[in-house]
Amino acid sequence: MFESWTAFRHIVVTGPQRSGTRIGAKAIAHDTGYEYIDETTLHTDGFYHLYAALKGAPDGGVFQCPALCRVIHAIRGFKDVLVVMMMRPLEEIQASMDRIGWSWAELEMDLYADATREQPSVAGRKYAHWHFTQKRLLPNTHELKYHDLEEHPLWVAQGDRRDERGEYWGYNQTEVVREIQT
Repeated sequence: MFESWTAFRHIVVTGPQRSGTRIGAKAIAHDTGYEYIDETTLHTDGFYHLYAALKGAPDGGVFQCPALCRVIHAIRGFKDVLVVMMMRPLEEIQASMDRIGWSWAELEMDLYADATREQPSVAGRKYAHWHFTQKRLLPNTHELKYHDLEEHPLWVAQGDRRDERGEYWGYNQTEVVREIQT
């Protein structure tokens, strides 16, 4: 699906939390042969860590960084980097946030400019900020729909996202995080 994206030195995958940035970044890394770099490697919201990595890392990284969604336009000076915005229906993002007990909504709502205040959800504000401000500032962008990943070999159908006991996977929805006792 993403083989042609090797034309870019690095790829940054962002979007609202719970929009599919992790599975999107893993799928892109899989298809491009690039290294997958999880947000935790960047100290989750470490913009300076991302900036330093883009500047100094060898070519071929896919950086997963939803917590940097608000400031991602600040990397506009990197002409050889593709910024991918994960697009997922707002109601699905909210359901996922509710399922895992994501509790940063109040803080996140206050981080966005007045121009997005009419949006009633965190994800809505992030998408408005992307469309009205960030997208036009970045030299290379792509909007990747979460459900387009359903055709990717790494995709696991929602009904199968449970371990053998029927428990949900962990927050990252890409691998089982609980040990299964036999």
